[in-house]
Amino acid sequence: MLKNKFHISFLIALIIGNICIGQCKIETKHFKTGEKLSFTGYYNWGFIWLDAGWAEFAIQDTVINNKKVSKFITQGGSHESYDWIYKIREKFETLSDTSTLKPFYSKRNSIEGEYWVNNEYVFDYGQKKIYGNIHNQKMGKFKDTVALLPCTFDLLSAVYYARTLDYLSMPINQKIPIKVNDEGEIYDLYITYKGVENIHVRELDKKVKSIKLIATLIAGNVFSEGESMNIWLSNDQNRLPVLIEAKILVGSVKAIIKGAEGLLYPTTIFDKK
Repeated sequence: MLKNKFHISFLIALIIGNICIGQCKIETKHFKTGEKLSFTGYYNWGFIWLDAGWAEFAIQDTVINNKKVSKFITQGGSHESYDWIYKIREKFETLSDTSTLKPFYSKRNSIEGEYWVNNEYVFDYGQKKIYGNIHNQKMGKFKDTVALLPCTFDLLSAVYYARTLDYLSMPINQKIPIKVNDEGEIYDLYITYKGVENIHVRELDKKVKSIKLIATLIAGNVFSEGESMNIWLSNDQNRLPVLIEAKILVGSVKAIIKGAEGLLYPTTIFDKK
């Protein structure tokens, strides 16, 4: 294991130090190193609201081969009292170019019910390959290589990329394509801009003027093929995801923002109404 980790670290250092990445258009970065967002996860069915989980998104930086890179970390899960229904533990880490957000390396350690996964990927822009060390409950442990297509993100860098786009200059129902690598496959996903609206944010007990988006989901253990989620970003300079909602068979699951620190710009969304 130590030898394998050394090989991965060495490969990342070579890629970051020697490869010039082709540009994918970043409109405006609405976040910075030090940002940390916290969310409450709810199960909602009509008047029923269950505080079932939590999530945190954080941005750090690190230096590899004398180059500063962004480190995105997301973790979360179900509360232990609900694990008997469906246990969730998630941790994602991504190293990305600070300017383009293109990933160099991504790692996922997750438990979703009976399913578990421990995956690592290195994005080699010189060879145009994604090298994966994949270990999960369904397929076992193996190495994989897939073609690295232009402007391909991992799940986490895709989340931050979505916060850079200039939605207000787009017509309503504009679709934005985005390629995402997950489980050794490249998925063609879409974000659809649905306009600006005032949405009630339960944790803040107020309405927040927000940009509404619909994003297609990758089918897996929680969601079926063809499903989508609704996302509301604050209509301010920070573009904070204030509410994320996905329908399930009965009711919906929601991630609702409850706190933020280290923001790039001042915000009033946490002020009492």
